[in-house]
Order: sequence, then structure tokens, then C-alpha cells
Amino acid sequence: YRARTTEDFRDHLRSVLDFLGRDVARRRSVFLGDANALSVPMRRRRTMVDEIRLALPGREIHSFGDATLHRTVKVEELRGLGLSRVTLGLETAHPPLRAGLHKPGTLEGFARSVGRVKAAGSRLGITVLVGLGGREFAEGHVSDTVGFLSELSLGTGDYVYLSPLRGEGAPSAEEE
Repeated sequence: YRARTTEDFRDHLRSVLDFLGRDVARRRSVFLGDANALSVPMRRRRTMVDEIRLALPGREIHSFGDATLHRTVKVEELRGLGLSRVTLGLETAHPPLRAGLHKPGTLEGFARSVGRVKAAGSRLGITVLVGLGGREFAEGHVSDTVGFLSELSLGTGDYVYLSPLRGEGAPSAEEE
């Protein structure tokens, strides 16, 4: 992961618009991804959002963040960006699996980040990796993650994305 410079972002936006051509009219939203797009300095964040609004007026803008969002972005800044949805990568709330993923921040920080997104008026997306840890960790992964999610202030318009994990740590086809 690396944050793009403002010029790199403009070039990328132009290349996406060129790639989509007339089909761009069918797109209703724009997603700022790349691990934690909200970690870039506020001035650059504001410029990125303004560039998108100029190039794609009327589209919802969504962004990805992480569990450290509560330390790096103020409610007023989030509200000022007018993001329709912020997606945070939980992946799991099971401590042994979280430790192995080296996710930034803590579960407490994740919950504070959820609160910050909600206070800014944005909808929330949360990603969970289904199959993480395979059968060995399945019970703890599901139990801890569902328990943690049930404690968050999720509401109408919020999503929990269940992303299937394939590869190391996931059950093989024979085990499923």
C-alpha cells in the first residue's frame, strides 16, 4: 500500500474514465480503496473527493478505512467529505487470528472508528473474512466476530461483507 500523490490520483481517475468510456454513466458510486484511503492527509483527501465530484457529479463516494480511523480523522472532517459509506476491514474479532493478520489498531479502536463514521453521518461497511483460520479456528472466529458485531451500533444502510478466503488458512475443497 502506498498513498498516491495528487497528480497520480488525477492520472488514475482519467485512466478509469477512459477505460469505462460511455459506460461511466451506468456507475452510481465511486470507491476509494487501497487499504486505507482515509489515511492520507486531509488536504489530499479533500482534493481527491473534489476531483471525483467534478469528474463524476452526483455519484456517491465510498472509502476504505481501518481501525485507526478514530485517531487520524475528526468527525467534522469526515462529515465535510460527504462520504456515503466508509468500509472498515475487521476480518475477525478472534484475538489469535487478528494477531496473525497484523491488523492495525485494536478492537476497541475499531469500535471507536465505527462510532466516528456513524457520528459523521456515513453508512458503514465492515468486511469479515469467511474461512480465516480453517476448521481449527472456525468456532472462535465465528463466535467472537458475531459477538463483536452485535455490540456495534449498526443500522439501516450498514453492511457486513462476508468475503470468502481461499488459500493458506482456509479450508480446502475436500474439507468444505
